[in-house]
Amino acid sequence: MSRANSLASAFSARFDRDHGAVTLVILAVVAVLLGGFASWIAADFLPRLPTVVVVTLAGGAVLYEQPDRRAVLAASCYLVATLVTLAPLVYQLALALAVPNPLAHVASTTDALVVLLAWLPAGLFALAGYLLSVGPLVPRIRSLVGS
Repeated sequence: MSRANSLASAFSARFDRDHGAVTLVILAVVAVLLGGFASWIAADFLPRLPTVVVVTLAGGAVLYEQPDRRAVLAASCYLVATLVTLAPLVYQLALALAVPNPLAHVASTTDALVVLLAWLPAGLFALAGYLLSVGPLVPRIRSLVGS
């Protein structure tokens, strides 16, 4: 009986977060969007439904572990930045597997430009996540400037 109680307490301890309803809605919407985006990225390699389910559950678990709404939003930005970073790389991999001379195609200037341009929004999402995680920006700038 004590083993069952210890399992129940270990399982329920994972759900002891006191997120409000708004945070849970944000968490659920972001997790589903992450799952949909990941299934779109990996559509050439993996079945869509399992990808949506796995990424949605994993993303939801990562976001649920965050202590407050600010941390949930910051982690959301980091997760989106990760997927946006992976999107052109997976596209290039699918392209390299489909063409007869992959090195000539993947190493072209146009493809390198596409990858770098896709990383720009990823960097912006990562910056937004960083700014959300360290706190309000304006008071920190004022303290640095000294006004």
